[in-house]
Amino acid sequence: MSLGNRDIGQETTMRKAVFVISLAALFATAGPNVNAYVLERLYNYYPDATFVDACGYVDMACGTTYSDGCTTNWRYAEVYLCESGEQTSAHCQEWNGSLWVDVSCPDEPATVNSRIGVPGG
Repeated sequence: MSLGNRDIGQETTMRKAVFVISLAALFATAGPNVNAYVLERLYNYYPDATFVDACGYVDMACGTTYSDGCTTNWRYAEVYLCESGEQTSAHCQEWNGSLWVDVSCPDEPATVNSRIGVPGG
């Protein structure tokens, strides 16, 4: 008789475990929807580390990519939120052979004023 009770106890424990796991999964997936920000990435390329007189650009504009001119080892990298157009970052960058690294812009206003690709354009 105790053998039968043990099976019922294990079955009850198993049902409780399945219920708790199901409830946890429900709470984990029923949270608020979070919309990921979509970003526009705009890269203006320069012939040298002076970052003056851009020679090309690549604009990954919120789902569409535009490009023209040259690509080099020096670029001005800008990131914007697609929904608002707000700029989230802007840096002069140099390719070091394996990745882009931020470097100081020698004259940031001149760099910005000599861009070929412009946000939203």
